[in-house]
Amino acid sequence: MIDGRIKHLARIRLRVAFEDRDNIVARDREQIIFDFARKGGLVSGASIKTVAERYQMEIKIRFEVAWATLLNVLNHIGLTTADGLSDSVVSFLEPLLHTEAEKIWASMKNGPPFKSSTELPVSRTAGIDANYNRTVENAFLKLKSDAELLEAKERRARPAMEPSGGGTISVTGDQNVIITGSLTRSQVSVSVDPLAMSQITEALDQLTEALNDVRDDERLSIDELREMISDCRAEIGKDKPNQTKLQSLLVGIATTIQTSAALRPAYETLRAALACFDVILP
Repeated sequence: MIDGRIKHLARIRLRVAFEDRDNIVARDREQIIFDFARKGGLVSGASIKTVAERYQMEIKIRFEVAWATLLNVLNHIGLTTADGLSDSVVSFLEPLLHTEAEKIWASMKNGPPFKSSTELPVSRTAGIDANYNRTVENAFLKLKSDAELLEAKERRARPAMEPSGGGTISVTGDQNVIITGSLTRSQVSVSVDPLAMSQITEALDQLTEALNDVRDDERLSIDELREMISDCRAEIGKDKPNQTKLQSLLVGIATTIQTSAALRPAYETLRAALACFDVILP
């Protein structure tokens, strides 16, 4: 079960992360509208579809950001017990993400091309509501699945009792889980599969090279990206890299570069690497 301190820290981090996402998606929308308006197709079927797809993608991103943020907090603080973990995670994140989904939906519908001087024919908006609701529903299903998997991993991480007096014990199984600290506290720490490690390294190498040809803008800080890449490499260089920490860093990098055309090839490689962690990015 996750306690109040974990929830408090996660809420703070999520508020900041979602505010950043709000700015990014607003700028992306402005660019889409500008491009279609320049071509004289502001309220065309293509413009509506493009904006709707961008907001559907944002739903998936918010859920992944929320999950990665919670894992990062859990990794730093640890858990006192795995009992009820799945239900606790879902009950904490579900209302927050419902609010985000409703906010994103309202933002999409209250701006162009949906809200314009010209009333849109039903034929141009047909199916958008259903597709959006389906995206949200699937995101929640994945969240619940991820929470159940996390609880199962935590339970496997506790098959042995630590002797009184504290210390460190290692439990080796199919996940090579390492438990540190006292009996009542463990870190969500799982070693990374060698194949996944190879893909991650390839993605980081490709991104590092691509950054040489990219300049800073208001959505992309090259220095911050290089720092996150450095943190990833430092974690990879450890004898037992922490999967949850590495996953959180990689998701942060991916969500930062996903809208950059120049970095799209690196994003695709990074997305493939994250699939090894069952993190599916759009």
